[in-house]
Amino acid sequence: MAAHPVLWPLSRLAHRGGAVVRVPGVGVIVNDALIAHDVLTRDDAFRKQGPGGIAEIMTQAFGPSALANMDGDPHRTLRKRLGPLASAEQAEQWLAASRAPLDGAVQQLASGEVVDVARMARALSGRLTLTLMGVAPTDGATNDADALAVHALGERIASALRISRLPARQLERVRADLDQLLAFAQDAFASQSLPPTSLVARLRAMGCDADETRGILSIFFVAGALTLGVALPRLVALLVDSGQLALVHADPALAVRAVDEGLRYTCPVPLTVRLAAHGGALGGVSVRAGERVVVLTSNLARDPQLFTDPSRFDITRRHDPRARYLWYGAGPHFCLGFTLAQRALQEAVALLAAQVPTLRIVKREASRGVLLPAWRTLLVTRT
Repeated sequence: MAAHPVLWPLSRLAHRGGAVVRVPGVGVIVNDALIAHDVLTRDDAFRKQGPGGIAEIMTQAFGPSALANMDGDPHRTLRKRLGPLASAEQAEQWLAASRAPLDGAVQQLASGEVVDVARMARALSGRLTLTLMGVAPTDGATNDADALAVHALGERIASALRISRLPARQLERVRADLDQLLAFAQDAFASQSLPPTSLVARLRAMGCDADETRGILSIFFVAGALTLGVALPRLVALLVDSGQLALVHADPALAVRAVDEGLRYTCPVPLTVRLAAHGGALGGVSVRAGERVVVLTSNLARDPQLFTDPSRFDITRRHDPRARYLWYGAGPHFCLGFTLAQRALQEAVALLAAQVPTLRIVKREASRGVLLPAWRTLLVTRT
């Protein structure tokens, strides 16, 4: 409600309208998880590119090679080249080089101090971004100024995205922020001493040019690493509010389910958009060629057909395999950063539960005017 005081109630209202609903001026809204899966996996029938799609705005801001704005053979070819970046081993390397904010926060909590989990998550996300770029922070291992500055740039860029073309003035601001963010990467791309495990080094080794690197880094950051800064505080707040952090302490294996349930419940990226390649029907609703199809992730993740009592947060819940990970997408456009995001969230929850199984929230404040709903402040301490 804080992030989207109008759109959130409207999305819940659309959910009551049925599996698929036509909304004038918006397009065809999909609330049903199984229909959404069909839309997301049929890349030939429901495309990213075209007037009225998010890909159009991404191309405006990030250039033509941002991966998430590509379709068909060009997308499949680039995705295949980038496949090794999605490995668990690569994710562990990047996380190991970026985890100082997480380790420091857990140590402070274990000592009885008050910690702002939202700030820690933003610092972790920012450090991860710097690691991907192959850039060593100038502020050392304990000062998070560089990481927080990088994350703030990403927040501003992400919050400017919408489902209609960006006006010239706003596009200019987004590109200025993006240029500032990617100045790090451009320097790294030209460097001969680039860490071989960095994303920039891996892209260069794969033969990606500077423009491709710019586009891939942009979307990897905005849609991947930035989501970590949003999802982790919300997950921690849910675990504290529900008293289920103690369950993870008693059974560390539940960290995996806690992350899956937390992402289902919060859906950090609340919607995705496709454009119908040709006319047809979805759930009994006619769809015209070129029409916008809006998959409301926040609604399909609470589909009662697949999730019993969907408004209840329950980390012991077993997810129906037909809807598992739909908040990361499906089919050809399934999130390339899935493994990295999952490992980072799972490790954070497991480490937190192992060290401080009971926490209380001292203060919380929601972010406003942002694309991805988040806590601006989440102060916690051990009980």
